[in-house]
Amino acid sequence: MVRGDGVLIGSSWGQALGSVILSNDRNTIARRRPAASLERAAVTEPTSRHDTGPTTNAEASTVDDAFRVRARALGDPTRHAIYRRIAREERPIGVGELTDAFGLNHNTIRRHLGLLRDAGLVDEITERAAGPGRPRLKYRLTTEAAADWNSEGPYERLSLLLLEVATTGTSPLEVGRAAGRSMAIDPGIDDPVEAMTAALAAQGFAPRVAARGDSTEVLLDHCPFAAAATANPAVVCALHRGMLEGVASRIDDLGVVQLVAEDPRRAPCLVRVGVGDSGDAEQPS
Repeated sequence: MVRGDGVLIGSSWGQALGSVILSNDRNTIARRRPAASLERAAVTEPTSRHDTGPTTNAEASTVDDAFRVRARALGDPTRHAIYRRIAREERPIGVGELTDAFGLNHNTIRRHLGLLRDAGLVDEITERAAGPGRPRLKYRLTTEAAADWNSEGPYERLSLLLLEVATTGTSPLEVGRAAGRSMAIDPGIDDPVEAMTAALAAQGFAPRVAARGDSTEVLLDHCPFAAAATANPAVVCALHRGMLEGVASRIDDLGVVQLVAEDPRRAPCLVRVGVGDSGDAEQPS
């Protein structure tokens, strides 16, 4: 597979992304976008009677760049969750409602909304105040985003992470760490292991604490990316390991000691985490 800028994408990334396309029964990014969005053709033939002619390289580049910006904006798990919340609302939603829903401060929510707006995924609407005070800002999906990106599911999230790997050259482990660091952590949970399992449950991993001791063992009874992990465990499991390390780095006194990856069709993966002094994570070679 050739990336849009002409750089060859290794077969591992192509295999993993291909398994996502084949495994997702809904409208994933890869199914909504033709292959030409990743492999720029010199000329694209018209696809409707309203087209005026072939698309040039410059025009294809503009479309491809916009797609990458939106994919990267949605690659952050918390930002993706905020986008999904906006998508579910029948009316524009304000910062205060999103702050209450996610337990984050106003500035963090505004930053995420600003990135979604700059990527062309949401419209920012100024609502006139009923009384004294500044006008309120509310948000809704843009028309294009509602048509192209209004789909939910784990394979959409995985597609975005794989696109990040393919288009930036960043390792799956590092992309996973960045995704894990941006996961929402429930500030109302004091126990560090419970805080981590709650964050993983929100991502579809179905974590279950199996044993506590010098290190705590957590079984992941469900893999949200099972088909892709089976097809290419080297890539997908590295993303998982990075996500675990990233989310653990957000929680005081917690570290990932080990991930024992299994074939998700046969057994749950095992995560060993340490609390306090035992929470120093092993660094992968």
